[in-house]
Amino acid sequence: MKKSALNFDIKEAPDFVESAPPVQKLDVPKIIVYEPPGGFPVSVPKRSSEKERRRRKLGRFIKLETVALVFLVITLAGATSEPLQKLGLEPMFQVGIFVSALAVALVPVILYGLPRQRYGYRSRRYRAR
Repeated sequence: MKKSALNFDIKEAPDFVESAPPVQKLDVPKIIVYEPPGGFPVSVPKRSSEKERRRRKLGRFIKLETVALVFLVITLAGATSEPLQKLGLEPMFQVGIFVSALAVALVPVILYGLPRQRYGYRSRRYRAR
């Protein structure tokens, strides 16, 4: 019988195939279970409440807005200073002013979303008559 790469006898293993080492059995009685201190079960942390989420979101907003405003003030000061204008850095500061003003305007929109209409037409459409 002619040997082929596609048709080989299963009883005959190729040279590149090695047998896997035997797996050792796990001795279950040797596993040590540690109890939490005090004998109390481990408590699962509670889900954060809506107030905590709002507080974190407000904190993140204040941090980002502060950074954007500080950057805006720095770029405004740099654009109006005479020594930096003489060096020819005014166009760079003008771009910085635009970017920082855009950041100041977009941070609230990104964090809190665009203003939406509170009562849509959908609620009126499905009202029972």
